Amino acid sequence: MIPFIETVVGRFGGRLAGSPEEREAQKFVKEHFESLGAKAEIQTFKAALTAKFLALKIFTVVYFVCLALYWVSLPAAVILALLNGVLFVGHFLTYRNWLDFLFPQMESSNVQATLEPQGAVKQTIIVAGHIDSVREFQWWYHLKNFGGLLTVLAGALYVFQGPLLLLVWLTGITWADAVWLLLAILSPATFSMYAMHGKKVVDGAMDNLTGVAVAVEMAKVFADKNEHRLVWKCLLNGSRNR
Repeated sequence: MIPFIETVVGRFGGRLAGSPEEREAQKFVKEHFESLGAKAEIQTFKAALTAKFLALKIFTVVYFVCLALYWVSLPAAVILALLNGVLFVGHFLTYRNWLDFLFPQMESSNVQATLEPQGAVKQTIIVAGHIDSVREFQWWYHLKNFGGLLTVLAGALYVFQGPLLLLVWLTGITWADAVWLLLAILSPATFSMYAMHGKKVVDGAMDNLTGVAVAVEMAKVFADKNEHRLVWKCLLNGSRNR
């Protein structure tokens, strides 16, 4: 597995979704599986590859808009903050891609390889991974665990800003401004989401060349024994230009 990972990283480097590097790496994997006797193909498609992470900039801007709206129209701030939280959960956390329509469609591809047995099919095994990689999570790299905590806090602020402001609106609690102040004091954490990525495209050895390498090794085993049917796929799996 390690030689395979080293070969892909050495020959192609970072592999953003939709980039020439990703496509060349997929051609390499396709040829590798064909050398094992598998039937392989590259399937092109178009998708909003940048939508998942660029949408974080929208959530951050809306968060600050809601802080400002608090002093102008609390109901408007509540409604907008609740909508922001719902969209964050739906689009980013649960991969429903609700905001994809706001971003351009870009071409990328999957690799699919099928290894058929000589005899009757007894089992079908599907192995999935993604060969693309992303730009460096700069806060995690430079600040380590604290950087990770900042992104978790930012996500919590997107989700809970609406409910907290709703509580203020419905109850008229005397310490309402203290809630706003807390949200404002913690707001710098949201920049860890707004500017999550650095410029460097990482090698992606662990995420997810290890998964692709497992598929390669499994194909070697089944090509030797040829007792089962192995379907191997290299997919983006929602891991758009993250």
